Amino acid sequence: MRDEWLNLCRRLAAHADPERDAALWICLDALYQFPHRAYHSLSHVEHGLTAFRSLAFEANDLEACEMAIWLHDAVYEPRQADNEPRRAIIAGIFAREFRCSDCRIQHITDLVLATRHDEIEPTGDCRLIVDVDLAVLRAPPDQYDSYAAAIRDEYSFADHSAWAKGRSAFLSAMLARRRIYCTDEFHQRFGRQARENLARELQSLTCD
Repeated sequence: MRDEWLNLCRRLAAHADPERDAALWICLDALYQFPHRAYHSLSHVEHGLTAFRSLAFEANDLEACEMAIWLHDAVYEPRQADNEPRRAIIAGIFAREFRCSDCRIQHITDLVLATRHDEIEPTGDCRLIVDVDLAVLRAPPDQYDSYAAAIRDEYSFADHSAWAKGRSAFLSAMLARRRIYCTDEFHQRFGRQARENLARELQSLTCD
């Protein structure tokens, strides 16, 4: 993944600086290496970048979207409620290292903040980032179950009752949406599978 990161740096930066790009990779890699990240690791970023390829043609700012995918989980502490704002701060710091314009920095941070998933129908590039972040929901049932188990592992500090209540609320909110995915591409191809996976997990929690 390091080479993919360096490639983005070369496309994003106003001026070439291999030492900067390598140093930022070390920081980024370290952020994603905390042992509690059973799911939200660099593998999640890698899967997101792969999913993004089928949506990239819709992007208004391709490099900004890719940067947001790299940084959208740079801070991940399940016990805290302010992960997204802290990620946005880090995204801004990284973007400034590349001498991005203020407008582009704001765009990148807005994309990162979109992964709060608190807007039912985001617009523009935010639609792409939201769908990429939720791409795992469309996985085959066995892979989805592995994802759900990894999320549970990240919340191992919570007892079963608290976990079931919180997770059920998330699943129910997703199922209540008119569309799981914002883009037509993902909605048409994967919306049904995602809805089936969510409903199946919710049923398993309510039956326990």
